[in-house]
Amino acid sequence: MRKRIRLLCRIVTGLMALGGVTGAGDASTVGKGSPARPVTATVVDPALLEWPRLDRVLFGRAPKEWRVSLPPGRMAAVPGLLSMRSATEILGPEDPGPPDEARDPAELTPRPWVGEMGVTETVAEIMARDPLQFPQEVLVRPVLIKPDWRNLPQAPDAPYVAQWPPSGGPNAFTGGRVRFDPQTLSTDFLGVAFSESGFLPPDSMGGVSPSQVVVCTNGRIRVFSKTGTPGALNTSLNNFFNSVRNGVNTTDPRVRFDPTSGRWIIACINIAFPNRVLIAVSSSDVITNTSSFTFFQFQQDQVNTTGNTGQLADYPTMGVDANAVYIGANMFTSSGSYQGTSAWVVRKSSILGPGPIVVTAFRNLGLRTPQGVNNSDPAATQGYLIGCDPSFFGRLNIRRINDPGGNPTISSNINLTVPATQFPGGQPALGSSWPLDALDDRLFAAEIRKNRITGVSTLWTAHNFRVNTSGIASTDSDARNASRWYEIQNLSGTPSLRQSGTVFDNAASSAQGFWIPSIIMTGQGHAVMAMNVAGPNRRADIVFAGRLSGDPLGTLRAPVTAFTSTANYNAQAGGVQRWGDYSITVVDPADDMTVWTFQQYVNATNSWAVRAIRLLAPPPATPTAAAPGTVTQGATGVTVVVTATAVNGSGFFDPGPGFPNRLQATVSGTGVTVNSVTFNSPTQITLNLTVADNAPTTVRTLTITNPDGQTITSAPLLTVEAATVTVSGTITLEGAVNMAQPLTFEFRPQPSGTPFTRSITPGITGAYTVSNVPPGTYQVAIKGSKWLRRVISVNATASVSNADATLLAGDANDDNAVDVLDLNALITAFDAAGGDPNWNAGADLNGNGVVDVLDLDLLIRNFDLLGDP
Repeated sequence: MRKRIRLLCRIVTGLMALGGVTGAGDASTVGKGSPARPVTATVVDPALLEWPRLDRVLFGRAPKEWRVSLPPGRMAAVPGLLSMRSATEILGPEDPGPPDEARDPAELTPRPWVGEMGVTETVAEIMARDPLQFPQEVLVRPVLIKPDWRNLPQAPDAPYVAQWPPSGGPNAFTGGRVRFDPQTLSTDFLGVAFSESGFLPPDSMGGVSPSQVVVCTNGRIRVFSKTGTPGALNTSLNNFFNSVRNGVNTTDPRVRFDPTSGRWIIACINIAFPNRVLIAVSSSDVITNTSSFTFFQFQQDQVNTTGNTGQLADYPTMGVDANAVYIGANMFTSSGSYQGTSAWVVRKSSILGPGPIVVTAFRNLGLRTPQGVNNSDPAATQGYLIGCDPSFFGRLNIRRINDPGGNPTISSNINLTVPATQFPGGQPALGSSWPLDALDDRLFAAEIRKNRITGVSTLWTAHNFRVNTSGIASTDSDARNASRWYEIQNLSGTPSLRQSGTVFDNAASSAQGFWIPSIIMTGQGHAVMAMNVAGPNRRADIVFAGRLSGDPLGTLRAPVTAFTSTANYNAQAGGVQRWGDYSITVVDPADDMTVWTFQQYVNATNSWAVRAIRLLAPPPATPTAAAPGTVTQGATGVTVVVTATAVNGSGFFDPGPGFPNRLQATVSGTGVTVNSVTFNSPTQITLNLTVADNAPTTVRTLTITNPDGQTITSAPLLTVEAATVTVSGTITLEGAVNMAQPLTFEFRPQPSGTPFTRSITPGITGAYTVSNVPPGTYQVAIKGSKWLRRVISVNATASVSNADATLLAGDANDDNAVDVLDLNALITAFDAAGGDPNWNAGADLNGNGVVDVLDLDLLIRNFDLLGDP
């Protein structure tokens, strides 16, 4: 009897899809521009549904029914619908099969399957076909019935807390938070609107490359510059995947920019039983008219290990890493019966060229809505899937993929206990007569991110469910939707929860709800979660909440409104209105610090749009000191350590090699070049400088530019001083018994310049050093009071150590000549010693303390000589 009832339900569902059964109201075909009569039919309990999409059809649902309604003015051809109860409602869900532990091990270690070659098309070819695409035919997807997970028990060890680790403090957005926002709004622009798509919901999706933004929704894919200027690609999702969709409509797009290959990877499914998974790979990181995409496909039930025969892989997720593309899906029969979950590991190297595509399937995974985990680390060696536990709230399941780029194998479920969770409810919103859909407690996106300050990689993910006024999972009548996030560590060992937090409203009544979240951590270790918020007194707005890497574990700062909805939203009559299905938040691969999020809002009455929003990291730290604080003209390879003060999360950052944008610095004025910048910490960097010979001798400021383009300029910290070299050598004073005699060194710049003098007394051996000499070429005139001047040439562009000279004696009167005047002075003082009335120190030419024949000999030897001018 049970089989007959189930068979009957399948037959009726099939007839509905073919338009062969008429239900409540008159079935009618509404042509473009024709008057429309609403058609409504009750089908099934909405809480048990994976909602089908209707191209250009509006639908809604009531607490115990699913309604399809066509308001006037919408173009659609709708088959008759039959009011009915589902087989699952009557009999309960079908058995999805034994758990993994009881399955044949070969089912967990299949051999890779080799598919077809790819189809390559240029963007120009895709766009040339676009005007030829007729409006998409109306598609009523069969009812997809999920097991009723609303009453799952909590995991026995799941703590009833709002955050982890527990803090005992408030965790609501209205309580106890510093108001400073770690991220600030920057660029934002409209990506895709309902008028371009015709789908409900949009399945909000996007991605960012070093220079472009792709926004993709059900029904439309577009490329933009980072300032929102439209690019070469703007077409329907059907046209984009036309070469591989087999003439069947597409849905559920996913977008990833893969920095490890420099390619865009875009995936979706077609809607068939069995269906195909479709993948597009760009030829480069820049999408232009002349660039191309190569399109691949695989029919989900043909891939080893085969299974899920004739079924639909629905709600595909996607993660990309250095080795593979990971796609998870919920599985349904053509009658809409849930069959568990499966995943496919696509060897990435097989789709970076012409193909053929190589895929490995893992079926009956035993985790709900498996998310393929994204990972941009080029050193990654393992892949991951993560989802909610099918048996308990308060528990996540992780699957680890080994050898993902070769012959993948998969681990059994790795259980991870998290704070208690629950099922969400429909979200009330101002201006909406019917609640907005929060789906279930599935995870919406997952990504492994490396903190480049600590070098540690962790997994980040988020979902929504109902909580009480303390942020703890609840089914109370006053429970409200909240967004929960997780950071999971030790992925390659025994994964554990490092921290988690919950964004919720703690108001006693008329509480706002937060739903459809996605979270990401930047290379700086900061994180941001973006989501929708709405309530009885608030329309469906876009908000984000951030945290700094050093904030207390489990906490986010207060949510900030990124974009507001200003119109009423009643696109669907009755029940719960489709909304979101997912969102995505990513880090810009140009700098590893800027965050982009792609979120849904209401852009006009009864119309949705997906907005691309750029969020900036905190600015650079403020430089406060430079060591050394002076540099000299002509210096090369000078190392200067700059220290700074962090204010409200500000800090220096450099993502490291492989990123197009790096940490930079400049010195004000001219003549000082920054050769390199080395990141030491968020508050310290090292500069390597070259100072020109003619650099102005002034005090300079330093400007530091983080990779995201934000700058900070210091107060004057660095002084350029005149260049200094040393000139040294040995002076020989003819006849002197001690060379330690006062001398004057006159430096005469060549070929021109202002001379300067230095007074130097050599050592007793005649060794001398003149310090702080500006680099240059000089004629150096050396003069002592008893010796004739001697001029030597010195090339002092760098320090000189051999500037030697010999000075001739006999100049008793210090007029730079040895003549009769000197002879007369010597004769007058002859035979005198110090203290004698006729003593003359100048006549003591050898400095032995007496004027004698030795002095006379020196004078006669040099008589009639002149010193150098």
